[in-house]
Amino acid sequence: MLMGLIVVWKFEFIGSLLLIWGYIFFAIANYSFWNGPVFPTFFFLGLLHLLCWALSTFRNLNSHKISFLIFLK
Repeated sequence: MLMGLIVVWKFEFIGSLLLIWGYIFFAIANYSFWNGPVFPTFFFLGLLHLLCWALSTFRNLNSHKISFLIFLK
């Protein structure tokens, strides 16, 4: 999850996916993580970064120019 926070600084989409998948993996590996409020915040940070990426990307997107490079913004 720490790697997701580092990557999200430059690549918002990829970093947010790393945060979300890191949280899911941690939830599967450690089933008693709900005792503290620290680890669920990584999941919500990932969702917020994903939402911000989607709003900024699709607001500036032209109607006919869709490519895979939008994931690296």
